[in-house]
Amino acid sequence: MGTDFKLVRTGRAGRSRSTTGTVGWPGRKKRSRGSSAHFISCRFRVGIPADTWSYKFSKNHPEALVEVTHRMDWEKGRSLENIRVHSPEAGAWEDELRTFKDVYDVEMFGPPGRFCNLHVVTQTPMFALLLRRLNLMWRLPINFRDGVSTWVVIGTEENIRRLEEELRSQSLDVVIEHVHHKSGEKGRALLTHRQADIFRKAMAAGYFEVPRHITLTELADQQGMAVSSLSEILAVVEKKILQEAQAAFLT
Repeated sequence: MGTDFKLVRTGRAGRSRSTTGTVGWPGRKKRSRGSSAHFISCRFRVGIPADTWSYKFSKNHPEALVEVTHRMDWEKGRSLENIRVHSPEAGAWEDELRTFKDVYDVEMFGPPGRFCNLHVVTQTPMFALLLRRLNLMWRLPINFRDGVSTWVVIGTEENIRRLEEELRSQSLDVVIEHVHHKSGEKGRALLTHRQADIFRKAMAAGYFEVPRHITLTELADQQGMAVSSLSEILAVVEKKILQEAQAAFLT
């Protein structure tokens, strides 16, 4: 059974609010070499920077829910995102999105209305660059409404702490809504040290980017491993992390 760290306190209307200053992450003994790495999933609610299209669009339509259901690196400094807009009323979303300076192209697919899907080429979000640098996995969809985004990241506790600190250093309103840590049988971590090491190196090399920045064969050569061995390790890692994310979502 998962253990929730005590990171939030209840504020007005039952909402979870972060404590003042640094969140009280639980103390952990320094992990010795060869021991297992602890991965957690963490749900953040973060104010969107005011100079972005997602902030302006969501503030223009505070009742609308926008979901980023897929995203990939398109070209240097740009991303292709599939967004889904849920709104109480129909709108000319395609025309409005084209007016924002950080939106480069928009294509609607499916009929327009209160619920519609669009492909949007945008400036790569600051959040995406930050997560990539910290070797954190961003679980889709990413939701935003009325200037606030909600999303789940998966990674080591140390890197998630660093993420929180960097977001706060940019004067963003940050609320940690939920942290899920699966201790496993007899306190075993999610990944072994070897699996975690391979996972971090694959993340850093861009193996999990869309499209991938490195092939499986290239990554195997880089690590001095057989392709079959690397493929098996990565398959186990992906399965474990997805199962952890599913458990956090159901919780």
